[in-house]
Amino acid sequence: MGNILVVDRESGDVIKEQVPFKVKFQLWFLFQTWPGRLLLLTPFLRGYLVNSSKLLGPKCDHPDSRASIPGFIASYGVDMKEVAVPIESFGSMNEYFYRE
Repeated sequence: MGNILVVDRESGDVIKEQVPFKVKFQLWFLFQTWPGRLLLLTPFLRGYLVNSSKLLGPKCDHPDSRASIPGFIASYGVDMKEVAVPIESFGSMNEYFYRE
């Protein structure tokens, strides 16, 4: 696990967030190195990221995606005190991210 700094869009505060090392390395490479920044300018990478997101969305709506929730919680160190309902009550991975 590693920490990254992110800006809270509502408050503007900078907060630390725990992420798996692989994610931290990928973000560092893309945004902190000149080859990564050049890569971000290519239509190929932009298209890949957009298409990946579009393909993953429907998969995360499927009930089978519920099996991914415990792994996500473990990988990202989610504080289960902040989750209002049992994880078994979510119908899909995307439902886990819904907020009231």
